[in-house]
Amino acid sequence: MGRDTDAEATDVTAGRVHFIVGMSLSGITPLSRCLNLHPDVAVFGESRFFGRCYVEPSLAAGYDAAELGRILRVLRQFRWRATVGDEPGCLRKVSLVQFRRLLEETFSRAKTPIPPGALFTMLAERVADAEGKRYAFEKTPHHLNWVDRIVRHLPASRFVVFRCEPYAFARFHHAQGALYHPLATALLWRGYMRSYERAARRYPDRIVVVDASELVRDGTAALNRVQQFFGLELLDLSGPLAPFSSEFAASVARADPADVFWINLLCGRLMRRHGYARTWASLAARPILASLLSLPGWCIRALPWFKGTSGSVHSYLAHWLKP
Repeated sequence: MGRDTDAEATDVTAGRVHFIVGMSLSGITPLSRCLNLHPDVAVFGESRFFGRCYVEPSLAAGYDAAELGRILRVLRQFRWRATVGDEPGCLRKVSLVQFRRLLEETFSRAKTPIPPGALFTMLAERVADAEGKRYAFEKTPHHLNWVDRIVRHLPASRFVVFRCEPYAFARFHHAQGALYHPLATALLWRGYMRSYERAARRYPDRIVVVDASELVRDGTAALNRVQQFFGLELLDLSGPLAPFSSEFAASVARADPADVFWINLLCGRLMRRHGYARTWASLAARPILASLLSLPGWCIRALPWFKGTSGSVHSYLAHWLKP
């Protein structure tokens, strides 16, 4: 538990700040770009503010000056690309350079001590104001694991939760080289789904769920549901989905035997519970054995990533590894 106070929940006006969370690298960026086309929504990220890079305030009242400086140094290092650039659905007025300028200005205006929710709200609203938008949506996929923390700090926030069936999730990760390993990817998918179940159980009125297959099958209907959830004017935002549809079909067609093996072994119960059909592949001993032999090397490559996690690395790993 953090040092959150009732005063923060009272003082923070978080009604403009919401979150896009869920499964990484498997369609959450196209979803974000679709929503960013709405004249009332500015989507930015990935701050990791409440997740891997969260800083627990040393004071009950919030961050002191030294902590603000530490957070600013971390945020300035990010190279997020999801909604920055010239592609459809990217921010129109805020480039990565301009975002860093907004960071500097926001932190220079923050009066210490300042609670995490108030600081994040200041930053998010600066992005929305720069874009001329009403709402700011922050996209960090693994924030799904920290919904409790976000709700404590931003009690009016709501969430778009993105899901993807496990085989496509694995192939997207493989294609994008994001520290891919078939066993690790199966554990990652399982962790996301457990976090989704917890959020759905605790905050059913705060979340709207979008599945990757929905975006492929009927993206307009899925996007309309999200717009209705946030009380937005219904508009056709589906333009950025066309490339994703072909990528999704290709990813499903390229199921790898090692992916299938580990997903079926580790995720079968969750798949049945959420209506995902299981794929069966011939039991190929060679790729499965190769995945086991390559696991130590993958752990060494992944170590710097885990060391970048705030808090206890052991507790972070336990989230993914617990049976």
